Amino acid sequence: MRITQPPRASSICSLAGDHADALAALWAAVDESDALEVSAAVRKCKDLRINIDEERKSDGVTPLAVAVKRGSVAVANILIKNGAVADRALDDGSTLLWMASKIGNIDIIKVLAEAGAKVRILF
Repeated sequence: MRITQPPRASSICSLAGDHADALAALWAAVDESDALEVSAAVRKCKDLRINIDEERKSDGVTPLAVAVKRGSVAVANILIKNGAVADRALDDGSTLLWMASKIGNIDIIKVLAEAGAKVRILF
C-alpha cells in the first residue's frame, strides 16, 4: 500500500491563483466582447474544471448575461457551446431571452432560442 503525501500549501495556493487568474481572464474578455480571448479563457477554465456559467459574486450575473447585455453574438455562442445555460432566470425573475428582447437584439434572441431558452410570460 502506498501512502501519498497531502498537497503542499504552496501547490494549493498556486491552484487557487490559477483559478482566480482564469476567471479574471474570462470576465475581462467577456467585458471587452473579445471572442478570441473568451475562447482562450474558456479553454483555460475547462482545463482547471471551472464552471464558466458561475455567477459573479459582486453582482450575481453570469458571463453569458454580460454577453447578452453587450449584444455580443460571437461571445454568447462560445459560452453556450461550452456549457453556459441559455435558459437561466435572473435574480428579478426575468430571463436572458427577455433581456435580449428588451434591448431589441434579434441575433442574440436567435442564439438563445436555438440554445433552448424558453419564452416565459411575467405578470
